[in-house]
Amino acid sequence: FFFEHAKAMLQRETLINAIIIAWNVVSSLACIFLNKIVFTKLEWPHGAALTTIHFYMTFLGLGICALLGVFEVKRLPISGVFGLSTSFAVFIVTMNLSLRHNSVGFYQVSKVVDTPFVYLIQALFYGVHYCTEVKVSLVLVMAGVLVVTTSENMYTNWLGLFFAVTGVTACSFYQVWAGTKQKEFNVNAMQLLLYKVPISALLLTLTLPLTEDLKAIREFTYSWQLIGMILLSSVAGFCVNLSVFVMIGRTSPMVYNVLGHAKFVGILIGGFV
Repeated sequence: FFFEHAKAMLQRETLINAIIIAWNVVSSLACIFLNKIVFTKLEWPHGAALTTIHFYMTFLGLGICALLGVFEVKRLPISGVFGLSTSFAVFIVTMNLSLRHNSVGFYQVSKVVDTPFVYLIQALFYGVHYCTEVKVSLVLVMAGVLVVTTSENMYTNWLGLFFAVTGVTACSFYQVWAGTKQKEFNVNAMQLLLYKVPISALLLTLTLPLTEDLKAIREFTYSWQLIGMILLSSVAGFCVNLSVFVMIGRTSPMVYNVLGHAKFVGILIGGFV
C-alpha cells in the first residue's frame, strides 16, 4: 500500500509540474506574440517600458488575487527580497544595453551562458550538484558558444562585453534566488512576488532614461488598439512572471533554464515554418 501511495503521489506531482510547464510555455508564446504586435504592427518599440508596465500590472494582479483570498499575504523583510528584485532590474537594463553595444548574434548567444552560470552559482554557493550527463552537456554548451562567437557575424567591444557578462550574471542569480527565497522564507510564488515585483518595477522606472527615449514615449499618439494590446500583453506577462516562480519553486532553476532554450528553439523553428 505504501509503495502504491508513493507512486500515485509521484505521478500527481509529475502531472502538476507538466501543467505548470505547459502554462509557462503558452503564456510566454502569447506574450511574445502580443509584444511583437505592439512593437511592429502598432509601431511602439519600447521593450524596457513595456516590461516595466508588465510589472506594475503584475503587482495589481497579485493585489486582486490577495483580496479575493487566492493566497494569504505574508510579511517579508524588504532587505530579504531586495537582492532578488535588484538582480532582475540589473538583468533587464544591462541586457538592453548589451543589445545596443553588441551584434544581435552575440547578444543571443550570450544568453545561452545563463545555464552554466546557474550551475556554478548553485554548486559554489548552495552545494547543489548535478549528474555527469548534465556536466557534459554544459561543457558542450560552452564549446558551442566558443565556436559561434568566433564567427564573422559576431562582434562586441569591451563595453558591450561588460554589459553582457553583467546581464548574464544578474539573470543567473535571479533564477537561483527565485527558488531559494521561497524556501528561505517558507512562502509560495505569489507571496514572494507580491514583495519582489513592486521593487523591481520601481527600479526599472528609475532606469528607463538609460534604455528608452522618454520623449518619444510621451509624444506618441496612443490608440485604443495599442492600449488594449498593452493590457493583453500585461496579462500574459503576469502569467509568465507567476509561472516562472511557481516552476522554479517546484523544480529547479536548471529546469527553467533548459525550458527557456527549448522555447527559443521552438520560436526559431516557428519563424522558418
